[in-house]
Amino acid sequence: MKIYNKCKVLIKNINLEPLSFAIYLTVLIFIISYTSSNFSITQIVCFWGNGFWALTDFTLNIAMIFLFGFIIAESQLAKGLLITVLNKASNKHQAIFICCFITCISTLLNWSIGLVFGANACRFAMSKYKSINSKLLVASVYSSFILWHGGLSGTIPLMLSTPGHFLESMIGGTIPTHLTLFSKFNVTIVLTILIGLPTFSYILSLLTNNGGINECDDSSSILQNSKEKKFSFSIFSLSTICFFYLANAELNNLLLLDLNQVSFILFGLGLALHMDMQSYLNSALLGSSKIWGMIIQFPLYAGLMSIIMKTGLCEDISCFFIGKSTKETFPLYTFLSAGVVNFFIPSGGGQWVVQGPIVIKTAKELGVNIEKISMIVAWGDAWTNLIQPFWAIPLLSIVNLSVKDILGYCFVMLLFTGTIIYFIILFS
Repeated sequence: MKIYNKCKVLIKNINLEPLSFAIYLTVLIFIISYTSSNFSITQIVCFWGNGFWALTDFTLNIAMIFLFGFIIAESQLAKGLLITVLNKASNKHQAIFICCFITCISTLLNWSIGLVFGANACRFAMSKYKSINSKLLVASVYSSFILWHGGLSGTIPLMLSTPGHFLESMIGGTIPTHLTLFSKFNVTIVLTILIGLPTFSYILSLLTNNGGINECDDSSSILQNSKEKKFSFSIFSLSTICFFYLANAELNNLLLLDLNQVSFILFGLGLALHMDMQSYLNSALLGSSKIWGMIIQFPLYAGLMSIIMKTGLCEDISCFFIGKSTKETFPLYTFLSAGVVNFFIPSGGGQWVVQGPIVIKTAKELGVNIEKISMIVAWGDAWTNLIQPFWAIPLLSIVNLSVKDILGYCFVMLLFTGTIIYFIILFS
């Protein structure tokens, strides 16, 4: 635990609130772009301003997913199911294992669902076990987010399998998911982290065992907070329409869920589970208070991504790592470069648009397997999310913790998962 304690001391002396981090990152990129390129300050400011609203649609999608997911979690059925699962734990250490495992599984299905389910699992675990190490609990749940790019919602493998994708001419066609998502390389990483991360979190819980008192609603009263619900025909009708639409959608489209479909499913489920207009609106009001931090930061990262793409800084970062690579070292340097670029471009698809052509071109020149190297970029993108506070904002707001509370543990998780991925890259 020496590494954790050192990280904890360092983090206490640094302002790492998500909004401050985004602003510092923006200033840093302004300085680097100006000193390392031929663009003027005015041009760089224009790049930033023109890209500021580029992720508006994506922002609304993500905000709605979290809101609808929160509404579902506030329903009596969802609360009952989560409590039933957590009751399988005989102590607080097992509760951390179960919460982490649940989040890993749901993240593999869809990254947005994983974050929502994980956040609410944390809430109920903290309410049931007052002395649980809440910081480790939330850090372990958030670290499960690393599995998203190796799961069914992974942007890079899904883009590569889609006809007409922007690298089709360079690659010579599409790459089916059985060569990326369901390859031996990816499945090995997924299974190792799926088993290893919850187990590692459990061991850390045993070693630390210093949770303190959590300020959370008592789990025994969670199911008692609601009054008898009055059946609402309008809610029933609307939820029926939603599920009728989904039932008639093409099977392939349901298996490869996009953000709109995820939002629609969550919307319909929320309506069906509440069945009462006032209950639904009360949950929506509470949930909307949890997502404001993420909404105000998306434009900052959109502007940041615009600067990096327009000035060629992303290409410079990638070339710095992989420019002198050999066939043997190229996979590792690609993994590291993807991790660095992810700090500045939190969108996996946006990162692949910028970094993909460089990686594919170099892979072809060195004779490296394109399917494998594409998944290495995906894992590099997901890896450094563990210490990039942006995606933790909704989770932290739900459990009333700050970035400083979990970042020490997240750094330990970063080293743990990075070691797993490194050795699988090395020996695969």
